[in-house]
Amino acid sequence: MSFGRRSENTCNARLCEELRKLGIEAFFEENYLTKFGMNKPDIHAIYNESNYFIEGKQKPRKLVDAVSKAYIYRKKLQSASPKAVFAVLYSPDCFSSCEAGVLLDFPPFYVTHRSKSLTDLANWIYGIITTPPVTFELKPVHAIKLLREAVRGISEAFAKVDAIDVEDIFGGRVFFETILGLKEEKKIPITHLRDAASYLLVNQILFYQILAMEKKELIRYKKIDSDKLQSLEELQTKYFAKVLLEDYKPIFGFDIASRIKGKNALEAVRVTIDSINALTPTALNHDILGKIFHNLIPFDLRKVVAAFYTNIQAGEILATLAINKSDESVLDPACGSGTLLVSSYQRKKDLLEKSGKRFSFKDHKRFIEEDITGIDIMPFAAHLAAVHLSLQAPLYTTDVVRVAIQDSTSFSPDIFISTAEKVLKEAFKQRSITADFQKPITKWQERVEIGLVELSDHTISKPIQLSNVDLVIMNPPFTRFQRIPPDYKTKLRKRFTEAKYQKCVHGQLGLHGYFILLADRFLKNGGRLAAVLPVTTLSAKGFYKIHNMWLNNYSIEHIIVCEGRSAFSENTSLREILVVAKKSKPMNNNVGISVLKLSPDEISIPKARSLAEKLKKLRDEHEIGVITDSKELLFKLIPQAKLKKSKRALFRAISLYRKDLIEIADEFEDLFEKSEKAITFDAYLKSVEGETHESPRGIESRGYYGLSVVNKESRALKKHDFWFIKEKSKRKIIAENRFSHISFDIPVECITPNIRRYGGLEYFDITNETDYIITKPFSKLEDFLEASDIKINERKEATKLVRNGEWEEFADKHSSKVALIYRARITGDSIHNLAFYSAQKMFFGGSFWMIEIDDDVQAKMLTLWLNSTLNLFQLFIERKETEGSWIWLDNYIMREFMMLDFSKLSKQEEMELLAVFEKHGKTAMPSLLEQIETKNTIRMEVDKILLRLLGMTEDEINSFLDRLYSILGRELNKLSGVASD
Repeated sequence: MSFGRRSENTCNARLCEELRKLGIEAFFEENYLTKFGMNKPDIHAIYNESNYFIEGKQKPRKLVDAVSKAYIYRKKLQSASPKAVFAVLYSPDCFSSCEAGVLLDFPPFYVTHRSKSLTDLANWIYGIITTPPVTFELKPVHAIKLLREAVRGISEAFAKVDAIDVEDIFGGRVFFETILGLKEEKKIPITHLRDAASYLLVNQILFYQILAMEKKELIRYKKIDSDKLQSLEELQTKYFAKVLLEDYKPIFGFDIASRIKGKNALEAVRVTIDSINALTPTALNHDILGKIFHNLIPFDLRKVVAAFYTNIQAGEILATLAINKSDESVLDPACGSGTLLVSSYQRKKDLLEKSGKRFSFKDHKRFIEEDITGIDIMPFAAHLAAVHLSLQAPLYTTDVVRVAIQDSTSFSPDIFISTAEKVLKEAFKQRSITADFQKPITKWQERVEIGLVELSDHTISKPIQLSNVDLVIMNPPFTRFQRIPPDYKTKLRKRFTEAKYQKCVHGQLGLHGYFILLADRFLKNGGRLAAVLPVTTLSAKGFYKIHNMWLNNYSIEHIIVCEGRSAFSENTSLREILVVAKKSKPMNNNVGISVLKLSPDEISIPKARSLAEKLKKLRDEHEIGVITDSKELLFKLIPQAKLKKSKRALFRAISLYRKDLIEIADEFEDLFEKSEKAITFDAYLKSVEGETHESPRGIESRGYYGLSVVNKESRALKKHDFWFIKEKSKRKIIAENRFSHISFDIPVECITPNIRRYGGLEYFDITNETDYIITKPFSKLEDFLEASDIKINERKEATKLVRNGEWEEFADKHSSKVALIYRARITGDSIHNLAFYSAQKMFFGGSFWMIEIDDDVQAKMLTLWLNSTLNLFQLFIERKETEGSWIWLDNYIMREFMMLDFSKLSKQEEMELLAVFEKHGKTAMPSLLEQIETKNTIRMEVDKILLRLLGMTEDEINSFLDRLYSILGRELNKLSGVASD
């Protein structure tokens, strides 16, 4: 049932009625005379002679407007001793879903609630009044939501500020850009800069209110009172400027408040101040405040300005595992907003207090000025890091914070980092070829600040000297080697010329690989590396030499993965791991392999610390070969010496993490070792003179999208799938444009079989079921391409290449009868098969390995094997995992897979395999995951004959497949649930 819009007063009156039904005395708009003047809260409620007040607002107003007003009433009506003050945001019709919050005088101080109806709201208020909540910590998500609403009000006021004035707040747009000037940099929209300024202003107000209460003995630090604030300039002149005389330049060095314009600007800031005061920030503990600061600026904004965060709980786990003494020195060479630095600070402080000492200003000063160093290439991120470190002890001021803006890969121990200075951004990048090199660069927009982040304008900072450290803790950038610009890659190679790194530095090393080498450079002997890394660090061939360095020169202590949320940081959809390793020769070292069953987001900060302590204890006391399986985690110990036996042993250590997985993998290995008909895929290819090639890249520039025709409209899934086959005969196909519905007749001699994508291919024999691509000219070619709506340059290139025969030659060169998927989300509903066969050679436009085998019999048998569960299991445990359940099958990995040696088969056995192929090749298969979960009969038939040919008995086969399907089904389901937030 829907209702029309009602007034706010009507909503308040109706709420009074609902409360009275529950036995609460409720009065609408009573007047109260206090020393502050006449006050008239919307609702006065009485229960057991105690007073409660309710302030209501109505959409499109925000809950923050009601909360700020509720705070004012709580402050001004103290003479009535209210037990609680409620803030309500009604729906337009009063009766539908609404939001509410309550301000309390005890923790959690602020609680929110979403009600389905006005009656539900009254029941919630009744519950709070009659049964007050027990004391517990404020939920950061409630505070963050409230403050973000306040930010929106300020941001709306910023809409009237000119772009140049917003940029000038930060000294120019380059404050939000990497000093490297890499090609990935994009121009930041002015709306995002306005939002960034609004969030920083809220941060300034929140931090100042905490500071004012912590230092209330200092007369000059007065708490901001919204009633007394007459202009926005006063925020800077009466409050923030006084703090700047002493410290905290990274926080208060930006004059944001005085730049805001508009009649609503002052009110928006007043609402923000009252909302912050309503949260009682000075009574909140460090962890809660840290989470609020950490998450206040939304990821969608931070990813635009390249300010990425490591999950706090991941930082706590790493710091707890890696820091054992309060005097250890710490370096984060890619510190971002400072999460890992803060976790290190807190761990050092905790260890100091556990030793019986009292944490003092002297200790804080040592931590900040001597022990903890952070470096980042992003000025904005480095400033946030300084803010977060300052927040750890706002009562104490320091002369310097060891946070610097620079490219840390250029550093080595014993060098000095100078104080911040403006330098030409061009010093860090190569100018574009269109730039006027004769014109001098003088504009401030072309300059960027590098060096130490300064805490005060009134302190003369001295350069700091870097040195070897006890801990390098980091979450470095994961840029793949293909995306590192050639000129920067050359610089990186020149920066790591030490003899011990020569084998590690090569063209296929991702950027995080260089940071691993940088960590090694800075670590003392006996020091530790603690890092968040992509799981591909353990599986990619480009990191094999780094594996050798770790296995021979480090004692790897912990490798941790998650069953739930796959990432430990928010700026990536890649699956990640935590690694802790001690820089010392591994003498009988055992590696702790842990699989966390909870997402890091679901673990509290204290729980993260206790979990890390548990992992340390398990590694010290656990028996090798025993797997601990609890509600929280799986844990096992592996001798490091065992991990040296195979190039991919490190990845297999986390992919084979359960006892039944290990046992089934051992059975696979035993089967292939004993069978006389087993061979590696590499050896098989050599025996049949076959080869593998990756499907070509960059084909869109050749006009591929305009030339492609999918075999039915249901396969046209993307916006550049223009054409589908409407009709098909022996002489021609009729291709229809699915947008304009124009049709063209295309002779069959002008088209070549093509697979546009693997999704939706239900048969593994796709002979006569392929898509097509035009490779020879026909009379209407130009009209066809013009109707394709591809770019003009692509259309011209396609016309030229088709007419001169280059497309036909290119397609023939990149065609084969057998194709294997090389990158896919294998648990997706549209994935039915891993490999495909066609009697005619096919061109591939998707993510495939083309397997060149001319013999039809071999091609069919190989397609059966590649689709078998025996091959799928190998792919699963040896996969190169990328994002969530996406996997990547590299050529060098695939060639090591074991398979059935068809050359060892008798003619009868060969005919038996071919009969299975012909019987089921054109059968529509369900999704791959469903096949495993339901023990699909066709799949079982294929697997059984392959196992029998490899030498298993019938009884062994049934038992083996039953366990294999069960285990693989469970793991694939977990993989399908592994996705970054």
